[in-house]
Amino acid sequence: MKNILSKSGKLKGLFGTYNDPLPVPLKIPSEKVLNYGNHKRIRCDDFDYFNIMNANGIHMNDIDRVNNKLKHKVENYLRQELKYMETFQNRHSILIRAIKKEIKASLPSIPLEEPKYVRNTKTYFQEHMDTKVLKKILKDDDPQYPISKTLVSNDHSKIAYLKVEAGHEQGTLFIKDLVLEETMNISISKVFNFVWSPDNNAIFYTRLNHILHSSTVYKSSLSSKNAKEKIIYEELDPQFFVDVSVSKNKQLILITSSSKDSSEVHYIADSKLNLLSPRRHGVRYFADGNKDNFYILHNDTDTKQQVLSKICTTQLPIDLSKSAIIFKPEPKVAVMDVEIFQDSICFYLSNSGKPEIYIHAISKNNGYYVKLPDTVCLISPGVNPDFATDTIQFSYSSPFIIQAHCQINIHNGQITEYSSKASNIDRKQFTSKLIHVTSWDGQKIPVTLIYKSDIEFNGQNPCLVSAYGAYGLPLTTHFRVHHIPLLKRNFVIALAHVRGGNELGNEWHENGRLANKENCFKDLESVCDFLIQSRMVSPDKIVGEGTSAGALIFGVVKNRKPDLFKALVLRVPYLDVVTGMMDPNHPLTVSEYGEWGDPSTDVRVFDRMVAYSPYDQLVSSKTSVLLSGGVKDERVPFWHPLKYLAKLRTIQSENEGVLHLLHSRDGGHFASFEEELAEKSVELAFIISLVK
Repeated sequence: MKNILSKSGKLKGLFGTYNDPLPVPLKIPSEKVLNYGNHKRIRCDDFDYFNIMNANGIHMNDIDRVNNKLKHKVENYLRQELKYMETFQNRHSILIRAIKKEIKASLPSIPLEEPKYVRNTKTYFQEHMDTKVLKKILKDDDPQYPISKTLVSNDHSKIAYLKVEAGHEQGTLFIKDLVLEETMNISISKVFNFVWSPDNNAIFYTRLNHILHSSTVYKSSLSSKNAKEKIIYEELDPQFFVDVSVSKNKQLILITSSSKDSSEVHYIADSKLNLLSPRRHGVRYFADGNKDNFYILHNDTDTKQQVLSKICTTQLPIDLSKSAIIFKPEPKVAVMDVEIFQDSICFYLSNSGKPEIYIHAISKNNGYYVKLPDTVCLISPGVNPDFATDTIQFSYSSPFIIQAHCQINIHNGQITEYSSKASNIDRKQFTSKLIHVTSWDGQKIPVTLIYKSDIEFNGQNPCLVSAYGAYGLPLTTHFRVHHIPLLKRNFVIALAHVRGGNELGNEWHENGRLANKENCFKDLESVCDFLIQSRMVSPDKIVGEGTSAGALIFGVVKNRKPDLFKALVLRVPYLDVVTGMMDPNHPLTVSEYGEWGDPSTDVRVFDRMVAYSPYDQLVSSKTSVLLSGGVKDERVPFWHPLKYLAKLRTIQSENEGVLHLLHSRDGGHFASFEEELAEKSVELAFIISLVK
C-alpha cells in the first residue's frame, strides 16, 4: 500500500498534492469510570475535551466549565480542518461552480403559487376571495432573522409571524393588523410554536429550554398592552414534549404531551382545561373534534396498530381500548396524517412505503381510495381552512416534481391539479419505482429506486444510498435537487426505508429502536448487498448519505464493512451517541431515552450503545468521508463531526485515494436555500471526483 502523504507531509495521489498539510489533532487521554451497582465500566476518549463546544460554537463564556487552553487547542484544530476544506474547494472550484450552475438550471424560475396567502421568495400577499386581487401584507427581507412561520387569525384581521435567527429554532413573534395595515405594539420572545385563540384575541404558544425541551403552554392576550403572559399547562415529566394546536373547526385549543412511548391530550373549551384520556405506557394518541365529540387516532389495540375512534366528551376521561373504531387500516399500512372535516375524514397513508389517500364519508360510514398522480412521491395535507368543504387540498412532491398542488372532490374522488412546479428535466428519461429487499430476518425492506430509463444493469453503475431509520420518521420520496446531477451521470439512487422509521406503521419504528436498533444496520447492509448482487451497481462505487440520526447508521455500517462504501456524506451527524446520551444537559437527551435508552443508569444500554457507536468503534477503512456540522446547530453540537474526524485522522494515515473533509454550515439542521445550494455543490464535487 502506497503512502498517501508526500515527503513534505502533504496529501497526494488521486487528488494531486495539496498545499496544506493534513490537519493534526491533539490527543489528550481521558478515562471515565462508570459505576452501575455491581458493575463497572471504563470509557477512554482521547478527544473528550472537544465537548466544550455547544450550539454557540467554540466561543463560550462559561469559564467555570471551559479551560481556555483546551478551547484554543480545539480552535486551532478546527482552523486546520476548515483550511484543509478550503484547499479542496479551491482545487475543485471549476467543478463546484459547474455543478451549482447545473443545479440552478434544473429548477424553474417561476414562483410557486399557493392558495389564499401567497408567498414568493421574499413577500407575502393576501388574496381577496371575490376579486382575486393580491395585496402585499408582509415582506421577509432580513436574512439574519428570516420569517419561519406565519398564521392568519380566524377572522382574517391579523397575521402573526415568527422571526427566527438563522440556525436557531425559536424566535420573536410579531403581529400585524391587516385592517389598519400596521404592526401592533406587541412582541413575544422565545416562541417555538403558536396558534390563535378561537376568538382571535389571544395567542397560545410554547417555548424551548436550553436542551430544546418544551414543557409549558402560555397564553398572551392582545386586548391589553400591559397584559402579562399566563401559564395554561405545565408538564412535569422531562421525557414528555408539549405542543399546542387548534382543532380543525377552530373551536378548541389542543395541548398534546408526548414521549416516545405514550401521550396525553388536554383541550380548552369554555375556558376550561379538560383531559381526554390519561397517559398509559405504550399508548400514543392524537385528537381532533369539538366540545361534544372527538376523533382520536390511537394504538390502544391488541396489535398496537393505529386506528381511528370516535368518542363522546360526556364519557370523559375515556378508555381508548373500549372506544368505537371507525377506521382500521390493513396490516403494514401506516397512518401518516388525518384531517377531520364536517362530512368527511381524509387519511394520508403509507402502504408498505407506497403513498395512499383514503376518503371516509362520515354519514355513510364508508369510503374509497383516491387514485394518485404518482406512486413514488410525498403526499402532504394542503391549506384546508374551510371545515364544511366539498374539496380537499393536498400537495405532492416526487423525485421529478418539486411541488404540485391538487384538490379532491370528496363526492367522486376526482383530482384537479391547479399549480405545479416541475424540474427542468425530461421526466420520460428517468424511472422511479418501489421494490422490496429481503433483510437478514426475512423482513421486506421498502427501497425506492431512481435511475435513467435506458441504464444497463451490468455491475458498473455508481450508486447513492440514503437512509434514516429513527424516531418513527419516514425517509420521504420528495424532490431532492442534488440527485439530478447524479442521475444524469448514470448514478442509481436508492432510498432505503429501513426499520426505525414508520413506513410500515408503529411496528416498523418499534423494531428499529432501543434493543432493536441492530435491525437498522442490518437492513442497510441487506439493501447494499442486494444492489451489488443484482448487478444494479458497482461494488466499488457505492456512496452513502445520511443526516443527523441517519448518519449514525452509515457510520455503524462503515465500521462493520470497511470495504463497502467508496465515500460517505454525513450531514450534522450524530456519531458519538454515548457521550450525547450520557449527558442530560445535552440537547434532547432526556426526551430521547425512549429512542436510544439511558446509558447513564443501565449498564445493558451502555454496553449495547458502545458496541455500535460509530465513534467508539471507529476503524480504518477505504471510505472517504465528508462531514458537515453547524456551529449554531442546537440539535447535534459541532463536536460530533469534529471529534469523529479527529479520531479518524489518528487511526488512518494511509490507503491511497482516501480523503476526509469537514464542511462548516451556519444553519445546522435548518439551513437557508443558498447555503443548501452551496453545500450540495461541494458534496457533489466530492462524490463525482471520487466516483468516476
